[in-house]
Amino acid sequence: MTHFIHSSLAVLLCCLSVPLAAQERLVLPSGNEVIVQEILWDSEGATSRFRFVAPWIAAEGADSASILEDMTVLCRDFALPVQQALHPGSEELVISFASEPVEFGVMNSEVVQYFEGFIAAGQDCIWSEF
Repeated sequence: MTHFIHSSLAVLLCCLSVPLAAQERLVLPSGNEVIVQEILWDSEGATSRFRFVAPWIAAEGADSASILEDMTVLCRDFALPVQQALHPGSEELVISFASEPVEFGVMNSEVVQYFEGFIAAGQDCIWSEF
């Protein structure tokens, strides 16, 4: 898992300045891949939103339990270290997957989206219902 963290943080630095099409894919425990679309913080920096493009979630039979597991690992091993480095006082994280890029806050009934909230607890992410 350490390799995932180090390569993911390197990817993050690239993602902040490289167009979406050129970004490296992150491989999840399920074997599926995601691409960082964007990372957002609210005005106080208390909540971070890590938005990923995951085309495979639109496929029939996508398993929501597996998606939650992937999101939990992504939160712990990717999002939490970034959040702690950039906004150390932040506690809330939202991980979202979309089957294609969507502008933040815009509804699109043709795009499959999953959202999960987490609370930072030390070096771990605890799932939190919205």
